[in-house]
Amino acid sequence: MAVDLKTPQERAIVAELAAKADVLVENLRPSSLRSAGLAYDRLRTLNPQLIQCSISGYGRDGPFAERAGYDFVMQAESGFMAITGEVAGEPMRLGVAFVDLAAGANATQAILAALYARERTGMGQSIDIALHDSALHFLANIASGYLNTGDNPTRFGNAHASIVPYQLLDTADGRVALAVGNNQQYRRLCCEALGRPDLWSDERFRSHSARTQNREVLVPRLRAEFARHSTEQLRSRVRQHGIPAGAVRSVADAFGSKEALAREVVMAAAHPQLGQVRMVRARRSDSPAPPPSRPRRRRGSASIPARC
Repeated sequence: MAVDLKTPQERAIVAELAAKADVLVENLRPSSLRSAGLAYDRLRTLNPQLIQCSISGYGRDGPFAERAGYDFVMQAESGFMAITGEVAGEPMRLGVAFVDLAAGANATQAILAALYARERTGMGQSIDIALHDSALHFLANIASGYLNTGDNPTRFGNAHASIVPYQLLDTADGRVALAVGNNQQYRRLCCEALGRPDLWSDERFRSHSARTQNREVLVPRLRAEFARHSTEQLRSRVRQHGIPAGAVRSVADAFGSKEALAREVVMAAAHPQLGQVRMVRARRSDSPAPPPSRPRRRRGSASIPARC
C-alpha cells in the first residue's frame, strides 16, 4: 500500500503496522521521521521486538544526519573515484550504483544478525546504516593499506597496485583480462601457457614485489607475446593451466555466455501487460526460493509544481 505521512490518519496506519511487524526499513531524514511520529524511540514502546533499520547518507547521529546521500556523491567523497580510471585521466565512477547496493547488503546482514540476537534476548534494536560508511568499508584492502601505511592510493587504470600481471592485455583480435594471483600461476603462465621460461627465470620477475617494481619492463614483453595470439587461443591456453583469464564482454555477451546459461541466472515472471519480465537470480541454496512474482502496476504519479 501507499500512505501519505503528512496526514495523521495515514501515519497511524504505519504505526499500527510497526506494532506487529518484525522489521521496519526506512530512509527518511531524522527530522521527517520524528515529525511523523515514527522514530524508533516511539515505535519500540509499541513493539519492543521491532527491528528498525535506518538507511541514510551519513548516519542518524552527528552533524551530517540531515544531509541527503546519493551514490554518485558517495563515490566521489569516499575516495573511490580517486582510485578508479586511467592513470592520467579523470576520476571515474563505477558504472553501477554500487554504494547503494553495498548499503543494502550491509542492511540485510545487520537485520539478519538482529533477528538472530532477538531469538536470544527477545528484544529488537535500532540499526543505523550510512551510505558513506558503506563506501569506506568497501574500500577493503585499499582502506587497510592506507590506514596502516599512510600511503595515499592512486589510480592504476585496469592494473593492480601490488599484483603483476593483473590487467587487460590486447590480443591479435581483442582483449583478455588476465589475473595472475600468485607466483606459481606466473610460473605456469610463462613456462607452460606462453612457452617463455625466460620471463620466469629472470630474477626481476620471480616474485610479486619484484614484478611490481619492474612492471614497466615486464608488461611490454607480455603485451608483445599476447598480441601474437587470438583471444580464444590465449584464454583456452591459460585456463588449461589454471590461470584466471577472460574476454572483455558486453552486457549482452555476458548474459548469453555459457557460464550464465549453465547457472540459469536469468528467471522470469509473467505480467498481464508486459508478458515475461526477466530478472537475475542471485543465489542457490537448499532452502527453496519462492517463484518470482511481478511488481504491482504503478497507478498514476505525483505531480511536480512547474515553478522553482
